[in-house]
Amino acid sequence: MTAGWTLEDVPRRLSWPALHAFVTHLKPDSALGWLVDPQAALWVSGANATSLLASIGHRLDILAWQPTKNGQKGRKPPEPWETPWVKSKKRRTIGAGPIPASEWEAFWDGGK
Repeated sequence: MTAGWTLEDVPRRLSWPALHAFVTHLKPDSALGWLVDPQAALWVSGANATSLLASIGHRLDILAWQPTKNGQKGRKPPEPWETPWVKSKKRRTIGAGPIPASEWEAFWDGGK
């Protein structure tokens, strides 16, 4: 444990009331906090900040798009911001599979 105690220290070095006070006042993003209330730990730790910022940015794009001519007619809405954890249709895939051994030398030498 980061405080320097283990459960073996109870009740000799650390009393039961002290252990209770310690556990009661742990931060929400502690290991126990993640087990007890993962949602609270997620918000306190800031682990979801990137996705939250991407969502806010996309919604601001929508707000800016709505008063335009396209927005009033519902055409060409802004695309969501790209994030690494969401597969994009625009992303380019380099290679679709392994290179056959017969083509390896040409690939490795850059087509020379």
